[in-house]
Amino acid sequence: MRPLSTLVTLAVLSGAALCAESTSQNLRGANNQDIIQCTTLRKHIQYESGASEHIWECEMLDSNGDILALDGLDELDNPEIMKEFESGISIITIPGGIVDESSIQIPPGTNILIDNRNSISQRRLNQNSTENLRTYGHRKLIEGTRRVLAIRVIDADGVSTTSSAYEMTDKIFGSKGNNLVSQYKACSYGKLNFAPTRALKEADPLLTTAGVYEVRIPVRVQGMTESQVRTEVTNQLRKDFAVTGLPGGYKNFHMDASSPFDHVMYCLPPGTSGGWLASGYENSWLTTFNDQWCNFLSAQMHEISHNLNNHHSGDALATSALAQKYGDQSGYMGSLYGEENGPLMCFNAAKSWQLGWYDDKAVIVSPPSSSWSGRMMGISDYSNSSTQTVLLKLETGMDEDYYINFNRKSGINRDVREGGDQVLVIMQGKNGIGYSESKQLARLSSRGSYEILNFGGSGRSVKVKVGSINTLTSPGYADVTVEMGCTSDSHCERDAMFACSSFCNQNTNTCEMKAGCNCDYACNAGIENIFECPSDCLDPQTLETSIANNGVHAGNMFDIQAQKEVQITNFEINVQSEGKYVNAFVYTKVGGYSGFESVPNAWRLLQTVGVKSEGENKLTKLPSLSNPIAIPAGRRQSFYITLESNDMVFTGGQSSGALFASDDNVEFFVGSGVMFPFVAGGLPQRAFNGRIKYVEVTPVGVATLSGVATGQNDIRPLVQEPFVAIKPPSVSAEKKKVKKESMNGRHQRRPRRRFRRGSLLRHV
Repeated sequence: MRPLSTLVTLAVLSGAALCAESTSQNLRGANNQDIIQCTTLRKHIQYESGASEHIWECEMLDSNGDILALDGLDELDNPEIMKEFESGISIITIPGGIVDESSIQIPPGTNILIDNRNSISQRRLNQNSTENLRTYGHRKLIEGTRRVLAIRVIDADGVSTTSSAYEMTDKIFGSKGNNLVSQYKACSYGKLNFAPTRALKEADPLLTTAGVYEVRIPVRVQGMTESQVRTEVTNQLRKDFAVTGLPGGYKNFHMDASSPFDHVMYCLPPGTSGGWLASGYENSWLTTFNDQWCNFLSAQMHEISHNLNNHHSGDALATSALAQKYGDQSGYMGSLYGEENGPLMCFNAAKSWQLGWYDDKAVIVSPPSSSWSGRMMGISDYSNSSTQTVLLKLETGMDEDYYINFNRKSGINRDVREGGDQVLVIMQGKNGIGYSESKQLARLSSRGSYEILNFGGSGRSVKVKVGSINTLTSPGYADVTVEMGCTSDSHCERDAMFACSSFCNQNTNTCEMKAGCNCDYACNAGIENIFECPSDCLDPQTLETSIANNGVHAGNMFDIQAQKEVQITNFEINVQSEGKYVNAFVYTKVGGYSGFESVPNAWRLLQTVGVKSEGENKLTKLPSLSNPIAIPAGRRQSFYITLESNDMVFTGGQSSGALFASDDNVEFFVGSGVMFPFVAGGLPQRAFNGRIKYVEVTPVGVATLSGVATGQNDIRPLVQEPFVAIKPPSVSAEKKKVKKESMNGRHQRRPRRRFRRGSLLRHV
């Protein structure tokens, strides 16, 4: 591909200017140099590796309507041009362009003229009597019935799409199982329907079966690229149908209101090169599939959704750059799945807002002028008369806005692979109207929260809080609050135990730590000291359980018994696969875990965090709990520490409930392996591998530096930590290490400072 030189300029014309120059569209033959006009289309290709790429091509406005590559216009070299392109919208004029069978060659120095006023596809939709375009805040909701033609291909050697025409009809349009027709109807609640084209023209049924046409191409597909085979199919279809076979010819698959179909699916035979799975043109009519992927539900939903102007969905919490762009598994615009009848799900909050199917139960919140608090239900309960709200849009007044939904894992959304029964926060550009990639920012469980900093450039933060989540009622619900910053100290997290009280800065409406203690769990020399900031400068004690690998699982439940009153501050866990990023969840409950392995409502979520594994037997530190867990002397407290993946190391051999490790203050007992999350059928005789960090709390009446202890418990209500993005954790100053040695699982420690809530004790 030849890049344009620096002499290339960009001219964006308004209506009359371009119309004056483009009233006659060129008719060209091979190698004909002329003024070329075409509509830009962005093609998205999904690969076996999970990667995706997009390529700008152009749909000719002449009598053939070919889709051709733009040779000489590279996006990296010409971002000032490409950023003006809108797929299916922009009509570009290329003076001096040279056209061959597969591409438009653009000479260096060409002035490309761009008109974004209208599009062929828009005119097509507006003329179609079977569809109704309704506007919701500048969004276009496509309702009614859209007609689909699927193409089964047979090459010169007789190699064909694996499924027969009858099987294709069943897998795409059939009444049994789950497919394109059934799932779009379900997700839209009948607002958008797809139907098979039954004839190419009136009284001339050329189709092999309903909605499927077989075409024989004169070449072997083995080793050819997707684009090459697509061109061969298009040329043969033109011959099969003949230019007079349809009003206006082959191009009227998509450009003329009298065309019998709105979408065309090319289902290519096996053997093409490139390791691709499927592709779709944004805001257009054409999709292509690599053989059996034509039958797979997620590919059908994903690629046709590109036609409906939906971009990809990424996961900002993911560890890889690939998943961050395409890894949102809460809807169909992330990953593809090689399954014919599933998974059953719909689209994330941002895409759902863009599609407009749930507008009567969607709410716009515009902080700081408004806040919101209420009960959200999932889209699977949209039709329930008790459902009031399924979508929230947090309007920033800028290009990027935030979208919230309760991702209820039931009914039409029952197979969702990520964030099931959690509240999801999604960010997307183009004001929820145009084609824009979305990013999943947070997955919140009960009592979780997520803070959006500098909301809309205001310098203030917006916090999304989740109260209760109830999936036992019908419909299930999540109580959600959206509020702007703080207005009083009561809105800020306060920790009397650790002297980390924060206050509300009334000028910025943000919570700030008091001077002299930033509560980052690192003692900053010269700024903080052990008396004013024990949370940062006082090292907790450690009980090490074991670092002996007998296997891996996702999570472990275990009991701790306090011999003296202690506060559990954090944990270190044994995770395999050094360098791997994992999601860790920490739960707790009063009393033993036995009998509650699969009862999530009995547990309280303390922490959700993404961490990088230090590797097997090296121990990976979890951040300190913002709400340390107080365990009075003689009480038993259980914990459930789990990952989403089977990467946590355990030690086996002793019976569940047996004393495994202890010191003068706490006892640790063998627990059970419990797969994520709360999967029934625990695996007994599995001891947690790692370290338990805690501080000893002074008994009532012991003299302190600041007075006499009151003996009253001052423990904050448990609040889930905000979900921390799975990124390399920031590096903070290491705490002073305390020398210790381990013997038979029990730590012998030097005398340590002890403290009570809010004040430091001298050890005597």
